[in-house]
Amino acid sequence: MIKCPFCQKEFSAKEAKIRSTEENNYYWGVVIEILSSEIGYPKDEMHEILKALFLQETKYLKTHDGVVEAKISKSTSELTIAEFEDYLTKIREWAIMEFGILIPLPNEKDNDEHYRI
Repeated sequence: MIKCPFCQKEFSAKEAKIRSTEENNYYWGVVIEILSSEIGYPKDEMHEILKALFLQETKYLKTHDGVVEAKISKSTSELTIAEFEDYLTKIREWAIMEFGILIPLPNEKDNDEHYRI
């Protein structure tokens, strides 16, 4: 059994492959909300920016003239719980280092409060 870092609910390995409602609510209601508000992009654009920064993969396509490089962003809905938490950690670190924005952890007392350092 695996314990969710957000709600402490236990999941089987098969169930752990998809994030919980609580994780999704934290991502959109805290992480995306704070960054969108502080940086100034609409929520959907902020989501796409974060995916491009932290979930981008490079694919190579053979063509008649050689190889073409294509960059794609993995969908957050495809991430396992562990991958999603890694993604969130990278976002929190980036926010504090680049903008001085502290994003609270999921189980911190006041998830709706954040501040600039």
